Amino acid sequence: MLDVFRRHAYSRGTRAILIFLGAVLALFIGGTSYFANARPVATVNCRTLLHLYTLPGCTQITSEDVDREAGNIRRAVLNNRGADAEQLLQGVNLREMAVESLIEQTVIANEAHRLGLKVSDDDLAQAIESQTAFQTDGHFDEARYEAVLRDNMLQPSTFESETRAKILADTLRTMVTGAVAVSNNELRTDFNQLGEKLSLAYIEFPFKNFIGARPTDQEIAAYYRDHQDDFRVPDMVKAEFIRYDPAVLAPKQPPSEEDITQFYEQNLKTMFTHPEQLHVRHILIALPPNPSPEQDAKAKQQAENLLAKVKSGASFSDLAKTYSDDPGAKTNGGDLGMVTRGELVPAFEEVAFKLKPGQAAIAKTQFGYHVIQVVGFQGAKVDSIEEARPRIISALQLKAGQDAARAMVDEDTAAADIGRSLDEIAKKRGLVKVATPFFAATDTVKGAEDNPNFAKDAFAMKTGDVRSLTDGQTPYLLKVVGREPAHLRSLAEVSDQIAGIIERTRAEAAANKAATALLKQINSPQSFDTVAQSHHLDVKTTGDFVRAEGEIPGIGSSPQLAQAAGAVTAVPGVLPQVVQNDGNSYIIKVLSRTPPSDSEWQAAQAQFTARVLQSRQEQAWSQFVNQLKQRALITVNPDMIGAPSTA
Repeated sequence: MLDVFRRHAYSRGTRAILIFLGAVLALFIGGTSYFANARPVATVNCRTLLHLYTLPGCTQITSEDVDREAGNIRRAVLNNRGADAEQLLQGVNLREMAVESLIEQTVIANEAHRLGLKVSDDDLAQAIESQTAFQTDGHFDEARYEAVLRDNMLQPSTFESETRAKILADTLRTMVTGAVAVSNNELRTDFNQLGEKLSLAYIEFPFKNFIGARPTDQEIAAYYRDHQDDFRVPDMVKAEFIRYDPAVLAPKQPPSEEDITQFYEQNLKTMFTHPEQLHVRHILIALPPNPSPEQDAKAKQQAENLLAKVKSGASFSDLAKTYSDDPGAKTNGGDLGMVTRGELVPAFEEVAFKLKPGQAAIAKTQFGYHVIQVVGFQGAKVDSIEEARPRIISALQLKAGQDAARAMVDEDTAAADIGRSLDEIAKKRGLVKVATPFFAATDTVKGAEDNPNFAKDAFAMKTGDVRSLTDGQTPYLLKVVGREPAHLRSLAEVSDQIAGIIERTRAEAAANKAATALLKQINSPQSFDTVAQSHHLDVKTTGDFVRAEGEIPGIGSSPQLAQAAGAVTAVPGVLPQVVQNDGNSYIIKVLSRTPPSDSEWQAAQAQFTARVLQSRQEQAWSQFVNQLKQRALITVNPDMIGAPSTA
């Protein structure tokens, strides 16, 4: 209903003109490298009318946003991990991480706004001035502040905006985690389980003791025939590449005032001019087409009754959820978000834009009677150049980084064509050359996850070829250094491997069978040693170990065994089933189970309590954010994560 309601806000002729102008504007913007993609990487709470208009409350995450956040993540890793940072970054997809981060930031900011949380300028200043990175001799140093930001390619306005958002998120997080509490009984129970010491006796059946004769040639051939897919090797390529990250190559110095001013003036009307807006909500009492006088009167009376309830203090949101006939808005308590003139049908607008925040009235449109309440008002506004500065600088710096990356990769491709190695080229640029293992055409190559065509492009090249890849977000210089054609490995190549597989499988089964047979003879903890001796088997002991660590002396890592041993009802006690670990089989007797002493608890109580409380607070916050995401309408376009930015 909401879609239809807004669709009729214009006449056919007006809509045609607006659509034409929108198309022209889209083409103009699409051809300007400073603007975000028409198709976003992700959206949060975006609903459209016939795919023509986006309803208020929508947040679009553009490729430019993802680039900026990925750059923030990369800088954070570089600052925190030092020498091994680049190697670590080769194994992650920064753009995927950035998209997830931006989605979480958006839903958190929306919730903070819904709750009316705000950050004053004084709170913001105090938060920044208290950071030791900006202090000299314990006092805030403005020159140091500007220098630190400059070194990290940040403008003060950008950093302050991000800090304000972080304070809001931290405030919301404190509200959520502040309700988390843990009783002393819970803490002691957890501590007893985690700190409990176990001691085991065990009889081991190593699978190696049960390896028999080598399988026959017929058995090996039969396994090969039945499992040929396991031995097929696809076409494989080995390559070297250099990644030209625009965020890394962007100039550290800010753009000139002239460039900032020029960008601002060129885009003043499209990016930085905002018309007056109302934050409005409504309850629709729908009318059928050509309603009878009785139907009209009944709907009007119901609207007047609801208006009276609103004016007497009833919850508008609850009334909308109960009575509204607009399915597109009733789940949000009738909230239409921020709207501008020309977005709603004229009869609705005529009433709404006469109301002040907190006031309510009734409007009649072709859809029925609307109980309207204005929640807030924002006057027409033009962003000053200072307010627009963070967005302008971000766009210009990213553009400069992209231009630098493409210029470098073009120059370096020519150098590689005349014999320069990728090692030399990477060293010259202060970048890293990555050498890949053999990979298939369908593989995602580590370090190049943001280019979905990387493997495909590599397979289109010959061994020794060098090519620049500039069709993705980040340019690459790629060299193919080896090829391996698809083939089925011959039986002769894999016969020993198959023999080993068959031998081990049989040996593990035989060890388990022998252990199971022996376990049946052990009818009590007391008979454990006697039965072992009668079969000339050694009984080994682990000594004390901490149950929660899961590392069992003599047996190895086996959290499942430690958990099973800790659950034995009576000590000493024999586990009722054979335990397998790394192919070996074990019969287990629990010798002792010792909880931590009171003195151990007292010594560890403060630190343990803090750790458990922090863990539960993190779980509560994570669950809270996940719930926000579940309630939000989130759309991610996976193909856009690696798509080029228009910025």
